[in-house]
Amino acid sequence: MMLTILAFIVGMLLLVTVHEWGHYAVARWCGVAVRRFSIGFGSPLWRWQRDAQSTEFVIARWPLGGYVRMVDEADGDVPDELRPYAFNRQPVSRRMAIVCAGPVANVLLAILLYAAVQWVGSERPLPILPTPVPQSMAAQAGLQSGDHVVRVRRSEAQEWVDVPSMDGLWWEVAQAHSKRARLLLGVKRNTYAAEQSVELDFSQADPNGLDSKAIEDIGLLGVWMPPVVKSTVPNGAAALAGVQEGDWVESINGQSIQDAQHLRQSIAQFAPIDGAPQAQSWVVRRAQSLVRLSVTPKLQETPDGVVSRVGVYLGGEVQTQWVQSGLWEGLIQGYEKTWSVAALSLRTLFMMLVGDASVTQLSGPVTVAKAAGQSAAIGWIQYLQFLGFLSVSLAVINALPIPMLDGGHVMYYLWEMVTGRAASPEWVAHGQKLGMAAIGLLMVVALSNDLTRLIG
Repeated sequence: MMLTILAFIVGMLLLVTVHEWGHYAVARWCGVAVRRFSIGFGSPLWRWQRDAQSTEFVIARWPLGGYVRMVDEADGDVPDELRPYAFNRQPVSRRMAIVCAGPVANVLLAILLYAAVQWVGSERPLPILPTPVPQSMAAQAGLQSGDHVVRVRRSEAQEWVDVPSMDGLWWEVAQAHSKRARLLLGVKRNTYAAEQSVELDFSQADPNGLDSKAIEDIGLLGVWMPPVVKSTVPNGAAALAGVQEGDWVESINGQSIQDAQHLRQSIAQFAPIDGAPQAQSWVVRRAQSLVRLSVTPKLQETPDGVVSRVGVYLGGEVQTQWVQSGLWEGLIQGYEKTWSVAALSLRTLFMMLVGDASVTQLSGPVTVAKAAGQSAAIGWIQYLQFLGFLSVSLAVINALPIPMLDGGHVMYYLWEMVTGRAASPEWVAHGQKLGMAAIGLLMVVALSNDLTRLIG
């Protein structure tokens, strides 16, 4: 719990600071006087100011946002000597630049975070596929256990893209799914085999995005892992039958086991008869010997019905390789990842707006905090990737043409540029109310989704 809270607070402080610093830096560059730079809302916990005429820097009690308060005649009387430096006195182009600087700063931060992940490098699972889910898209396309995906090409692209890791493959799958495109996989069955092309057709993909059902329908769950027992649950079916740590499961009921995923499927496929579980004949390799065991699963109630459990944890070695990029290549990959995440976020929001996607995909602070804690627990590389995603999301949300958000202010300034006159105070006031209602509705939906996930 402490890690979740700490990871969430650190992440929010970083993203908000960068966002507000974008506004502040461009405002100062444009010659606008800034009264206060605040991280958080509420009463100040810490403040610093060089002199009475300079900007006051504040860290406030509630770190869920921030603001830059510029000298502006709309907020009240401004001394004569400061009027030339007031925000409202600036040309519309400068005002627009100041407003846009926040989301742009978040985009630049995301590029650097994603690039940093590539520069540092990490051990990543090779894109070697486990046994596909039966009747799934992958199974119907002919993909098999042990297939090594070397490269991919989406239908709208001209060139093939190398895939060095499993997360890279899933990124390409997610992109093809969101665009409802066909994805060609360049696959090798073994080291010396010729490369084959296998097509996954997402043209009829579910528009609700990659939820758990969509992922299962695609059929590529996890990475290839040998069917080796890491440990057994005390008094579980496997332990009672004599299964031991390190056993390699060769077959169940005469069916050869290809990998850990296939082992899970084989255990689950034997449905109970008259409410009683069926005994399974296992052959395991232990040291240099084959051992035959009779394992009778235990039945367990789940939201999806009654399933068979044998009580084993699988922990065979996953094949990995070190993936690292150079300075320029990492920047390009950071830019491409940021652009793809932004495009995917905008596409999903548009689909929600027109009713082609479910609003259950919206997440609130509870889900964000949980994801921050989980990514930080896995490792700082995963945490940086999560912060990159969050930074892009913050930029996209703020760029929406909703009054009260940066995009809403840009909308007013575009109107001023086209018509030659500023939006009337009455229209701005009505817009603020509509914007507040829209943001409030989004927060209610997001928090409702958070609670549903927690209860579920």
